[in-house]
Amino acid sequence: MRMQDVVPLPYLEDVCTYFARIRDRPGAVLLDSARPFSPEGRFDLIASDPVAVLESRGGITTLRQHGETTTVPGSPFRILENLLDSLRPTERSVAGEWPFAGGAIGLFGYGLGADMARSARRESGALPDLCVGIHGWALLQDHELRRSAAVFTTLIDPSTRSEILHALARPVPPPAAFAISGRFTSNLTHTDYSRAFSRIHEYILAGDVYQVNFAQRLSAAG
Repeated sequence: MRMQDVVPLPYLEDVCTYFARIRDRPGAVLLDSARPFSPEGRFDLIASDPVAVLESRGGITTLRQHGETTTVPGSPFRILENLLDSLRPTERSVAGEWPFAGGAIGLFGYGLGADMARSARRESGALPDLCVGIHGWALLQDHELRRSAAVFTTLIDPSTRSEILHALARPVPPPAAFAISGRFTSNLTHTDYSRAFSRIHEYILAGDVYQVNFAQRLSAAG
């Protein structure tokens, strides 16, 4: 049975201050409610140091755990389900107070959707089709009740817990001013962009697709 250990922390309106303190830890992740810039969200979540990481690329799924990486056959969804069954906390000591008590955080890419639909897929670039970490702790902020806490399960050993709490308490130097040294450039020319829109219209009219997320990448030297 994996019980919670809840450590109250000072409430901060901007969770990025906390994230700056642990962003260099393994598997650091931030789910930001957009407060204080938007009134809609309630909870922020920060986590790091996953006890296992599941990754799938091109139909090959690997599991990183206990310092070793192994290839695991089968559906990545079934593998993830089994992994959660074996690792996720089974009981909450403060049920209902916080929305996360350890578990899976990650991404599911477009390539995975294409595999599920058994349709042709294109290269997804640097992102994997699936990447999920199993996290045994999280920093949570409740903007309605204006409180913060680090919630640990026994998946996190005492030494790592101490390192994380120390990191969350350390001061962070102010960031350098943001500046760019040149103009933004696109990865597409105007002609390429227009041609792509024409192809998208043809696909929609032919019934091949009903929705397309089409974007360009802008970059500039810092």
